[in-house]
Amino acid sequence: MKKLVYIISLFTLVLASCSPMDDIYDEVDKANEQAVADAKFYAARTLFEDNYTMTDADYALSTNTSISKYMNFSASITPAENLAQIFDAKMVYGESGTEYTVSYNYYRGKLSYLSKAVDFVDSVYVMTTNDYKTIDNVNVAKYYDFSYSAKPGDYLPAFLSTKFPNATADTEQLISYNYYDNGLKEIIDRYLFDGTTWTIKEAKITPPVPDGVTIYTLITSDYTSMGAPGSHNNFSSSILPNDYIPTFLGLKYPYAKNGDKVAVIYKYYASKKTTSECMEYTLTDGTWAAYQSTITASSKITFKDKAWAFVKPLKFIESTKAPTVEYTLLKSDYTYADPKMTYGDFYSDDKNIFEEISKILKKNYELDLGQVYKVSYDSYDSTAKTHTILTITLEVVEDAN
Repeated sequence: MKKLVYIISLFTLVLASCSPMDDIYDEVDKANEQAVADAKFYAARTLFEDNYTMTDADYALSTNTSISKYMNFSASITPAENLAQIFDAKMVYGESGTEYTVSYNYYRGKLSYLSKAVDFVDSVYVMTTNDYKTIDNVNVAKYYDFSYSAKPGDYLPAFLSTKFPNATADTEQLISYNYYDNGLKEIIDRYLFDGTTWTIKEAKITPPVPDGVTIYTLITSDYTSMGAPGSHNNFSSSILPNDYIPTFLGLKYPYAKNGDKVAVIYKYYASKKTTSECMEYTLTDGTWAAYQSTITASSKITFKDKAWAFVKPLKFIESTKAPTVEYTLLKSDYTYADPKMTYGDFYSDDKNIFEEISKILKKNYELDLGQVYKVSYDSYDSTAKTHTILTITLEVVEDAN
């Protein structure tokens, strides 16, 4: 009986003594499985390169049908929400914690005021040379303009009554005419018909444009000065506005400053019909450039834990605010910031500590606007051979650049 108890006890002891080894073997097996999985993961991918510009094939990888169709991002379909998914599907990997710059198409939309300006212009009646000839004033009929001595208000009510004989009460009419005052100007007035007489309601009005934008409507002499557009006083698919208007603006506004904007209204012929169009031009580094609804923009992405993540456009500044997070650098942090820092400290004469600590924080934390990090680090003076614990406080702010 004692022998049986002994055997049972010995068997129990053997089982107990084997259990730790089994755990070790399990851990080894899991480690091997992980190593194999890692090897397969990276073998199926290529290392990503910085300063990358997305291609049509990249947009096609998006699970968002709008991105794959239109090949761009926008305010409603943002790169922040979609960029990482595309690069995960692209089968590329990056160095952990490194930020990569990706350029892409960004649709910022059309300028809504342009169509309103066109609607305004299309509602304007522009006096012709024949119209001026009907005005009961010798100079107006001869020079095709009004002036101080031939005021438009003295003649336009009668002209409008003749031009629009079927107008009904409360009809409004915009009319454009030439006015000479040390130079020829185009002026637009708004007139109201009360059922009997036309009276001016608003003088010298302009199309609705944002503050800081100059509105200009091309006239016959402008088309003529540009050459080919003067053949029919319009542009077309064979005479493109962007081939002529930038040069025209450079001559018309020789003293314009960088950033000045001009909305140009012009005639465009297509499908056997001539319509009014409007385009905003901005003086950029000496060249008048047309507004583009789709532009090239860029963001940063980073590779972490085998997946890509969008990097919020944030940056650090030194701050005196109370910290929301306090962190002491680990030895591995120093090496991550600079592979040469193998001793767990920064040299006291290191001039890149701000950048190095910023890099460490970006790796260790998901940054949010307004966070304040107080970081303690070891500073080594190689001359005195002394270590000093120093601190730096960094605040997360929006990067407007």
